[in-house]
Amino acid sequence: MTSSDPRPSPRVLYGILLAMLSLPLIFSSCRKVDAHDDMIQNYPFLATTGGLSGLYNIHEYAYPQILLVGDTCTLIGKMFLDRPGTSIQVGQANAVIIAKAKVWAAFTNSRTGLPDSFDVARFIITRDMGVGPRISVTLNANGYSIQGEPIAIRLLPAGNHQTDTSLVVDKLASWLPANAATFPGAFVNNSSVSGDGVIYFDNPTGIYQVKNSSVSPIISAGDNIKDQNNSNFAIDVIISSVISPDGNTLTFSATVKENIPRTDTLFITRLCQMNMITRSVTTLNRSSFLNSPNSPAYNEDPSPYNGKVGQIKLTASRLQTDVNGNIWFINIYFPANTGASDFNGPYIASQYFYPFIAQGQQPFSGCLFNLCQLTADGKVQSIGRYVQAYDPTSSPYATPGILYDDDLNPPVFLVSKDASMLLGFKYNVNFFPAGIYQMDVAGEEIANTILPPSTPWKPTAFSFKSYDTSALTRKPNTNSFSIRSSANSVFNRFLILPDNELLFCDINSIFSYDLQHLSAYCYAGTENQNTSLQNQETGKAKWVNFGDIGPLKNNALIFCGVDRQGAIYYCKGGSTEPFLYTTVVNDITNGVRFYKLHH
Repeated sequence: MTSSDPRPSPRVLYGILLAMLSLPLIFSSCRKVDAHDDMIQNYPFLATTGGLSGLYNIHEYAYPQILLVGDTCTLIGKMFLDRPGTSIQVGQANAVIIAKAKVWAAFTNSRTGLPDSFDVARFIITRDMGVGPRISVTLNANGYSIQGEPIAIRLLPAGNHQTDTSLVVDKLASWLPANAATFPGAFVNNSSVSGDGVIYFDNPTGIYQVKNSSVSPIISAGDNIKDQNNSNFAIDVIISSVISPDGNTLTFSATVKENIPRTDTLFITRLCQMNMITRSVTTLNRSSFLNSPNSPAYNEDPSPYNGKVGQIKLTASRLQTDVNGNIWFINIYFPANTGASDFNGPYIASQYFYPFIAQGQQPFSGCLFNLCQLTADGKVQSIGRYVQAYDPTSSPYATPGILYDDDLNPPVFLVSKDASMLLGFKYNVNFFPAGIYQMDVAGEEIANTILPPSTPWKPTAFSFKSYDTSALTRKPNTNSFSIRSSANSVFNRFLILPDNELLFCDINSIFSYDLQHLSAYCYAGTENQNTSLQNQETGKAKWVNFGDIGPLKNNALIFCGVDRQGAIYYCKGGSTEPFLYTTVVNDITNGVRFYKLHH
């Protein structure tokens, strides 16, 4: 074969043949690479470290190792949070995601040519996930199930169920408004504490934060706010507020002013949440109430009472929260004309609803009162109902839920941090001791009732456990004890501890009650409330006077809450909710003072 022969040489033919034989292998290999890339792209994982650049106030992320019940857990990785079937299981329970985000990484995916990303999920650690050193973490996504590193979950610190002599009191801050003498209502109406010990309190003029020995406003009456829908409104009166356990979300209720036609004939209320990191506001509910006394609205239908939060009528008062991300509140609905009246005349919203709200008080009659739970997925469920003599009850005003009180008194309640204990309080103006209803939410029934005696001032049958050996401070009679209330302290004088002990400040000392076993002991102060010895403001808790001092009784203790370490926060000088027509008594000389009771 000459050099001019156009046919390829045998060596070239051999090479072409080898190449042709290898093509299926090459194509097959490409398909395998593609499939492997697809698996990598769609396979979930949990990262152990990462940078979040300040998202959720986190800069350098590290996989959680030890968490307390009530803490907010943050996970990052490939979680595909927006795809159906994705779930995160911690121990025995599915996590309820309260916040999620997508963070774009600083590198490009070589296959897609696009910036890559990872997911961020946040949820509350709850008691039903389990408690122990190695609680499993499982991520289910895209048909895969992967195991993260186990985490340790611990309960919030519990009390030792006897008087703790190591407790001390520190003063944190004080606050006196410039218009103290003419202040509308109590200095402190509602209060709550974040897990890291920051106090939030509200009154008709705004919501305030107590942090680093100072008091600063967060929201003030007159503030103009734009929400997630670009809806503009101005704060008129703050009704209630509560901070989330992680300190990142402030839920508040307010009457508002809106620059739209005919709002002068309405009372408008909003239930909102503020992101404390970005200060952005989300409106959960907007409701309106006729304020005209001549409106023929007796038969107006306030239902539905249950459903999506944005689709019901509500005015949220006494806001509280639990570690599961649920919000609890008393829903007040005031028909423009209830058809009912008392010795002061007919109940109409323009004379009873708004004036009470504007004074930081809760209307006490002529209303529909529903104790409600707002779940993390935005649904409202009626739990309890409260009916007074002058409240409308016939159709369409037959409210749902457990009937937990029927006395002439503003409805009050307390929920424990793990939501396992829900208490409604009964106060009869003729009897000094308080009555308590312990509600079973799941069973929709009253699980336990501790009522006041039929004879006024007679103590209820709580056995008192004395741990004091000194004759000067020991309680002399230990065979009975009472949970007592008073006209100005039906709500803020009670506090549920993380281990579900119920605290109550009785005159000068704080006492703890075991509702199941009907026993009590002195938590702080002296057992016999010896004010000649118990006369300090701070220092060793046994010698601190926690109660009323002075002729005006304007130093009554108001519990603010408990932090994740078990420290108790309270204030004095801010009055408490007045009963019916009594006058608010703030300390207009010293203002309201905030304290921490701790080890």
